Amino acid sequence: MFIVASRRWRLPSRDPELVANLSGELGVSELTARVLAARGLRDSAEARRFLNPSLNDLFDPSLLTDMDIAVELIRAAVRAKLRIMLYGDYDVDGAASVAILVRFFALLPYPVEVYLPERFREGYGLTDLAVARILERRPDLLIAVDNGIGAREEIANLKRNGISVIVVDHHHAVGPVPEADAVINPKRPDDPYPDKELCASTLAFKLAWGLARGFSNSKRVGASFREFLCRAVGMACLGTVADVAPLKGENRVVVSYGLKALEANPCCGIEALMKVSRLEGKRPTARDIAFVLAPRLNAAGRMESPTDALDLLLCDRPERARELALKLERLNRMRQKVEAEILENARRMVLEEASSLGCLPPAIVVGGEGWHRGVIGIVAARLCDEFDRPAVAISFSDGVGHGSARSPEDFHLADMLAECREHLINFGGHSMAAGLTLRRNRFDEFRRGFEEAAIRRGVGSRGPGGRELPIDAVVPLADLERKAVDEMESLAPFGEGNPKPVLAAMGLHVKSQVKFMRDGKSFSFYARDGDGRAARSVVAFRMADRAGDLAKTAASGPLDLAFQPAVSRATGEVEMHLVDFRPSPSAHT
Repeated sequence: MFIVASRRWRLPSRDPELVANLSGELGVSELTARVLAARGLRDSAEARRFLNPSLNDLFDPSLLTDMDIAVELIRAAVRAKLRIMLYGDYDVDGAASVAILVRFFALLPYPVEVYLPERFREGYGLTDLAVARILERRPDLLIAVDNGIGAREEIANLKRNGISVIVVDHHHAVGPVPEADAVINPKRPDDPYPDKELCASTLAFKLAWGLARGFSNSKRVGASFREFLCRAVGMACLGTVADVAPLKGENRVVVSYGLKALEANPCCGIEALMKVSRLEGKRPTARDIAFVLAPRLNAAGRMESPTDALDLLLCDRPERARELALKLERLNRMRQKVEAEILENARRMVLEEASSLGCLPPAIVVGGEGWHRGVIGIVAARLCDEFDRPAVAISFSDGVGHGSARSPEDFHLADMLAECREHLINFGGHSMAAGLTLRRNRFDEFRRGFEEAAIRRGVGSRGPGGRELPIDAVVPLADLERKAVDEMESLAPFGEGNPKPVLAAMGLHVKSQVKFMRDGKSFSFYARDGDGRAARSVVAFRMADRAGDLAKTAASGPLDLAFQPAVSRATGEVEMHLVDFRPSPSAHT
């Protein structure tokens, strides 16, 4: 059987003077200062902004290229009573973007039409089918949100038919920017906007902010607009976390304040979804969005129609909100079942190929006839995470494959797919997530081309388990005090680009037998330091398949543990949540 090895640990460099300065100037523990330094926060002013995010740190929306043009176009359309249509996407970011703008227009009040494409019948973005349906409805102004940056021909068609177009997108532009009336995208080559990593819902929030100033005829928005923006940041937070945007810069501010908004003043639909998903009364975290709320909202577009998720975000009637929340819960359970079946098949394909080759392929490309298109993105993400390789999962039907790709952060998917474009019908996406279509008879050629693109980027030299595990600080067990662990929560919100701190303790001994937990997937044990003066409880969540390896490693001598520090809900004591382990190098010197 092919086994993925332990990850390569990257230990932090030591800079006692920097750590002492950060600790003294910020008034934080040495451990927190070491974590800040390990994450590149070497300036106390920058670190202070990181620890205390403020809405004042958000950049002026007018800095975005074409923002002022878009604001004036929309103001003119409202004054002239023209028909405005919002065209979104079927994921959380797309639905949240549309919800922000629908709620803004409701404040004016001004009616707008909404069009969300369906994943299975229409696909992503401004397709020819979508354009045909838009032309049937004849809006005067189309605002495409979370899509449109690659739809040059489709937008040209809309313009020829007298429809003005505003694009609000965050995807990478492949080729020239479309000739829309306004294109808001910080990733466009000619945009000097300082933060390039905003998702569509935050750009929609920025557009709403710009419109609020425009309709207030002042940079200081009116009271109703101000109240709206304070709630809308919660929607932007949903999209930011769900779209796995890095929680740095403006995204950190949006998520920090958005989580507070979701706790203090959630919309009726989110409140109902939190109740159904057992988050009622809990202070929501970015992890709650990523693993609880977002999967349920995404389940609508994955399994049926995305309008259910949008309706929930726009719902203001508790009874209807509860009905929609329960429906999303059912769809999510259905999604989990389908996903598990396809993932099992896909993993078997990968492991069988690895066994025959004697190693993992440089990139993972798998496909199946009739695989549910709503879950292949998740399957690709699971394969990428498990095997540390760019991964593509493809669903074939009637000779055509619809694929979803995910990649580790050091490989640029859009560039890799561009190198394989001769085998594809079309493609598009981010550096770490993308979509594609191809004909069934080009699958083998595409797989070879994609693997060659991965080899050119050095993936083959990494070996199994080659992904690095960044360690924020090496600590003695005795330093794991409750106060220091609690203080590290000031680094939250945690997520992409700002993961929960991972510490390492060296030269430990397993003090007790491994005890399996009720779920059968996790286990726990006690570890003590070399001189026996300190011991801590270690919990290995969902790592039961590595329990035997741990026992063998511990039997051969001291071991090093990589872990996330936490406070036990049951005992209030500090415990170590295991991330990885290895034989201690000191045992062999």
